[in-house]
Amino acid sequence: MRRLRELVEATRLEVPGVNVGLTGEPVLEHDEMLQSQKDTTLASIVSLVLCALIFIYGYRKPAGQ
Repeated sequence: MRRLRELVEATRLEVPGVNVGLTGEPVLEHDEMLQSQKDTTLASIVSLVLCALIFIYGYRKPAGQ
């Protein structure tokens, strides 16, 4: 996919006015997978930071309060 996208971009730059793009189920699945991986990574980092903050806050409180 990456190579095809490079070729499409090269064609756009080489021939002005040409409308070129990639379509089809494999392209869509590839794009969805990449976006899913990015979103999962971001969600994992955010949840790790939030859990760490909760633990830090919880263990710094004196007992009995």
